[in-house]
Amino acid sequence: MPEGNAHTGFDLYVFDASTRTVFVGDLVTPDYCPELWDPDCDLKGWIAALDRLDSLGAQGLVPTHLNPTPAAAPEIEKTRRYLTSMLAFLVEKKKQNAPEARVSGELVAQKVGGYCPRERSAINALSIYRRLLSDGTTRPGGAAAKSATK
Repeated sequence: MPEGNAHTGFDLYVFDASTRTVFVGDLVTPDYCPELWDPDCDLKGWIAALDRLDSLGAQGLVPTHLNPTPAAAPEIEKTRRYLTSMLAFLVEKKKQNAPEARVSGELVAQKVGGYCPRERSAINALSIYRRLLSDGTTRPGGAAAKSATK
């Protein structure tokens, strides 16, 4: 289980050592752009979860959505590369106090991450940018934020 938020505030993965297969929920979606708009999504936490997944040395990967793959490491890496480049881009824009229109415009021009459609990347970026702190962490906006105030 990831420590803290990743794709959502309630992510889970399971590793079957006998088959070297990892069941990843939505932490990795082979050949499909990650969705970053959950209000509790935290890119730093998600990247850390991917690092832990990668350290398992899994061969097979079974996501909640889409097809399983016998090549776990490349799929984990594609997701990590997208999230890492998105985070670096958004932290830089946050430091510049860039307006949202500039963020989405420059995002399209720079093709951040490489494999997501422009529209999805723009939705992803703005969903994170609105909650992003200068250190690259995000304020939770959903269930985690509500339970923290109780």
